[in-house]
Amino acid sequence: MYNDKLEEYLAQYKKRFVSYGFREAKYKWQAVKNFNEAWDPQAFDFAGMLKKALEGTDKLFRTEAGIEGFNIAELARIATDDVRAMFDNLFDEERDVFRRIRDFSNYANIINEKNAVRRNMRIAGPYAVSVLLWLRYPEKYYHYSLGEIKWAYDHLGFNHADMPGTDPDIVGSPASTQGAQNRGTDLYGPGASTIGLRDSLWNRAGMSLNVNNPAYARNSAPAASSGNGNVNAQNGASATAGRTDTTWTQNGASANEPDIDNDFKENLLTGNLLYDAVRRALKADKAFLEVYSAKLDSSCAQDTELRILTSDVCSYIASDFCESEGKDAVRWLPAGYDPEITKEQWIELLHDGSVFDEEALAVMARLKDNRDPASCNDLAQYYGKTKHYYNTQITALSKRIIERTACAVPDIEDSFSKLCSVVFEWRISREFDDVNMLWKLRPELDEALDHIDLSGIELYIDVIPRSRIKNYWLLNTNPKVWGFSHAAVGEVKAFSLYNDNGYKRRIFDNFLNAKEGDIVIGYEGHPSNQIVGLGRVSAVHDDKYIYFEKTEGLASPIEYAVIRNNPELGKMEFFKNMQGSLFKVNQGEYDRIMDIIREENPLRDRSAIPKYTKADFLNEVYMSESAYDELVEVLKTKKNIILQGAPGVGKTFTANRLAYSMMGEKDSSRIEFVQFHQNYSYEDFMLGYRPTDSGFELKYGIFYRFCLLAGNEPDKDHFFIIDEINRGNMSRIFGELLMMIEADYRGTNTTLSYNGLSFMVPKNLYIIGMMNTADRSLALIDYALRRRFGFYEIKPGFTSDGFIRYRMSLANPQFDRLIAKVVELNRVIEADPSLGRGFCIGHSYFCGRKAENCTTEWLRSVIDYDIVPTLREYWFDEPQKVAKWEKDLHDQVI
Repeated sequence: MYNDKLEEYLAQYKKRFVSYGFREAKYKWQAVKNFNEAWDPQAFDFAGMLKKALEGTDKLFRTEAGIEGFNIAELARIATDDVRAMFDNLFDEERDVFRRIRDFSNYANIINEKNAVRRNMRIAGPYAVSVLLWLRYPEKYYHYSLGEIKWAYDHLGFNHADMPGTDPDIVGSPASTQGAQNRGTDLYGPGASTIGLRDSLWNRAGMSLNVNNPAYARNSAPAASSGNGNVNAQNGASATAGRTDTTWTQNGASANEPDIDNDFKENLLTGNLLYDAVRRALKADKAFLEVYSAKLDSSCAQDTELRILTSDVCSYIASDFCESEGKDAVRWLPAGYDPEITKEQWIELLHDGSVFDEEALAVMARLKDNRDPASCNDLAQYYGKTKHYYNTQITALSKRIIERTACAVPDIEDSFSKLCSVVFEWRISREFDDVNMLWKLRPELDEALDHIDLSGIELYIDVIPRSRIKNYWLLNTNPKVWGFSHAAVGEVKAFSLYNDNGYKRRIFDNFLNAKEGDIVIGYEGHPSNQIVGLGRVSAVHDDKYIYFEKTEGLASPIEYAVIRNNPELGKMEFFKNMQGSLFKVNQGEYDRIMDIIREENPLRDRSAIPKYTKADFLNEVYMSESAYDELVEVLKTKKNIILQGAPGVGKTFTANRLAYSMMGEKDSSRIEFVQFHQNYSYEDFMLGYRPTDSGFELKYGIFYRFCLLAGNEPDKDHFFIIDEINRGNMSRIFGELLMMIEADYRGTNTTLSYNGLSFMVPKNLYIIGMMNTADRSLALIDYALRRRFGFYEIKPGFTSDGFIRYRMSLANPQFDRLIAKVVELNRVIEADPSLGRGFCIGHSYFCGRKAENCTTEWLRSVIDYDIVPTLREYWFDEPQKVAKWEKDLHDQVI
């Protein structure tokens, strides 16, 4: 039976997927890719790396156990080595998966209790840990949610007897099911093979999990603890090589160590059978898989095994499709009850002060502000007051609504549940060790609140959560030791709370008061003395360090004198005593500094940038498709390329269009253009001291600033185009860049010899040089620079498909004859020992015309003022040869 229902559900899912479903669920694919790209178990800032890896995963950890994945990152800041070892063990695919999950969950909660990160709360239940496994190995594991397994299982009418390799006679046996055993062994290792499966796993205790057994934590408790908070366990995960501060035994669990809860094992094994059945059905639909593959852009994991897609299908079956049948996959209660109050009636009640008084409206405003379903505990934590206050307010409000409307109430024994059902749909959530009622506004009330002005209501009472407030800071650093200009955008830096002598830094309270999300203005002292970047506090202090993340580098830094001489900034804490490191900035000061920054560093407007494709390039640049593919491959590999060729082959035009095609759009803000000449210097290109009225100041050159711009958008390609690259003194202009522009050294900080500051050329910056091979006055390009560049010859494109289409569009016999003669002339030039193909006549002399202005006069002018002067230079000692070709060319346009 489940096959028929599955086919029906998949048909609905596919229809939804194509229209809007993938857009809503795309975060799952993006989260998997982000996790694996960021995952680096050897990262110096392991906590920062883990936090970055878990970005965008908050919805994935909203399981029935109420786990939040970021709690793990929070724990990693306090017990880095322990958590690093826990992850090493969890991702060790040689060990039994259930023991790995058990060990990770157990030790996370032991460390949490020891360090009081979140008091009286489990920080990593087994379902949350299984999500971590899925993020790391999406080709092997599924993303499970207990509710989704149960509801998809029930709605499909799934039965183990339907599965290949199982014996229908023993499917219901609590002891073992051979087919299920084999599947469990394949996925989870030998430790899973003894687990029995049943058709109805949830009937014994609803959806409760028995993972908080005191004996479990007691028998797995650490044998000893070192002074720095590291856990030393006798039993648990396998040893982690190279770590002496966290000791794990080699042999896994001891004989008397309790195993992970059997409910959890059976639920996941049953879920795996169900998900496998769905995945087989998806694999058989080749047409849909083509659509699916086309949806996965570069921000998504590619999901070669379809496990992410399968998990999303089961999530849909468990929720979206069930709702369309009038059922709710997450059990919003009371089922079937409706107070039958319309949106218009709710609006009328909301305007009635005797029903919705100020306190009741404040509760409504907080629920709307929170957006997600919330419990009274959540509201108390985020907005102040107590949970008893919210329960009392809702009880009183519900009574007033019932009295005013005489609406029906649900037949529920519990009086509080009965009353709150008038205002909310609700469900029971088992968050950590607590049981809470989650409230969700009734749809009609939720919609009615959109028509009510709640802006004047004070949301935060008594306690304003630190997570909801942003402060502003100015971070003053020594650029020769640590500076914002050193870091890449997105990079997290640890800043010590103590100086080299172990003393607290000046204005120490500022470090203690800074919190995650606060905005930071990055200032660098001597020799820069400039605001060079913006950032944020990525993690609060851990008693030793505070963590800053760079969010933007300033291509045009702001000089000290500019902010010092601004009357609105004269009272800044920074100017009272500049010897400190972290200074408070108030809202007005921050706004004024940002005005100054944006005057010199405006944000880019990307609202209407036209697209530009490979096809557009081939239509505009007269080059074959194979030549284009080769050119792009060389540039992507080398990062630096020189387009060489004779005048008129369209090197500059090609360089710009090549940049557009690789960007996929005509975004000129990501292209910088410069032309070298004999007097061009390192100071023009990179940085140098320039005279001012008061002395000399360090000024940044065009390439230095463009590198900062490119670094601000690491996910977007940028192109630096250099015309006449061989006219400059390469060694003088590039200096130490000869090493830093090399592909292998991109993104690596190097100290500049000029001033001792750190600098890097970002990986997303490409350099395109152009060189005229027909200019006899130029010296050969520096061999050291030649090794860092790929050299690509741009040839006349008379025979390219694009030029042929262009020639045919003109429909001009004179033009056709002249082009044929120029092609013949190029063969003569190429065969000349003193010239060669680098001196051929280019096609650009003949471009840019339409049929109406492709005249005889224009063609003659090209011959007289472009081609013949070039030939006179080529064959200056053979005037008869020049005269012959001049006549031959003119004969074509008579």
